[in-house]
Amino acid sequence: MLSKLHEKINLIVPIQGVADNGNGTYRIDYISEPNEEQIVLVNNAISNFPLDIAKDEKLKQIDLEWINLEKTGWDTGLPQGHLGITPNDVALISGAFALAKEAANLGLPIPSLVTIENNELSFNTINEMLQLMLLYGQARSQMSTQIASKRKAVENALTIEEVEAI
Repeated sequence: MLSKLHEKINLIVPIQGVADNGNGTYRIDYISEPNEEQIVLVNNAISNFPLDIAKDEKLKQIDLEWINLEKTGWDTGLPQGHLGITPNDVALISGAFALAKEAANLGLPIPSLVTIENNELSFNTINEMLQLMLLYGQARSQMSTQIASKRKAVENALTIEEVEAI
């Protein structure tokens, strides 16, 4: 994490490095002496550093939450199991539905979907598949919205307490 502070300070004024003194203060090795405005900006970067760390940690937790959602998928509510929600899954399922509509128009059987558990989801009519697809799309959208809202709340947080409450 200290490298992040180094990057922030180096954008303000060129530095050779930054070291944690272990007591809440930092030693900064400047390449050339900063002016007063740069010193104010550097001090702000240092005072905001604990919040930046808290935000980074919270974003990692949110990313892990999304990864777990992707692993679990969307529960269809059917005994066959879950449909995947990764971008590849969404593309495959959407493509399967587009083909299923064409099959239905031609009077051909509706293709099945395969769940994460490798079970087959079969449909008697395109309307059955459409109902499931609408629920799937709504659930996937809701999952994405919740994660995006959490990420935005972290971005907008002004205190560590606000970050921890997310």
